[in-house]
Amino acid sequence: MKIKLFGLVLLSLPIYAEAEINVYSEALIGKANSELYAKDDFDGSKRASSAMSDSFGLRLGFEITEQLALEISKHYHGEAPAEYTVHRSTTIPGSNEGPFTTSYNVVLPIDTESLRLGVKGKIALSNKVNANIRVGIAHWKYKDVLPAQLVSPDNTGSGDSGNDIYTAVGFNYQLTDNLYAGLEYALINIKESQEYEYGGIVKYEHNLHELSIVLGWAF
Repeated sequence: MKIKLFGLVLLSLPIYAEAEINVYSEALIGKANSELYAKDDFDGSKRASSAMSDSFGLRLGFEITEQLALEISKHYHGEAPAEYTVHRSTTIPGSNEGPFTTSYNVVLPIDTESLRLGVKGKIALSNKVNANIRVGIAHWKYKDVLPAQLVSPDNTGSGDSGNDIYTAVGFNYQLTDNLYAGLEYALINIKESQEYEYGGIVKYEHNLHELSIVLGWAF
């Protein structure tokens, strides 16, 4: 999938070979909020969790016009610790003893990254300030633990990947002729399912919200 994304970039560039293409690079540092939902179709159990993590990204852009650019970027969304408490009864069925329960905490390190290919539209608000909007395809990947394990913690994960739409809005402030800084909010909505040999199909959703400080350099 990564090779295909890079190939699309390379194939797109010759279309604008006769035009002047300005190149820029950006570093993004911020926080990611992971909203996680999972449902087990086998027994109907559901669970939700929300967790924060540090995020980091690198982006390369090619300005086709003053208002339009083609971009490719790599983002590390960090390890979001999804936590919940499990309560289980220890009472022996049929006994006359009162009910007893035991509780323990489960922590799932949801580690996510993504490779993105998309376009950026830019509108100048003043000589130094511009607003921008981004849309494209994100190839996301879980390092190991899956959101599906929120309702199926006994099943170990081996990672998962897929493609979904991402969107982003933000603004930049021009510090010098080449250097600029900004703020950006981005969203990826992941909806997938995981089939386990002992447990059936688990559907999960991961809404990944990111707020990042952007530092860019125009070549």
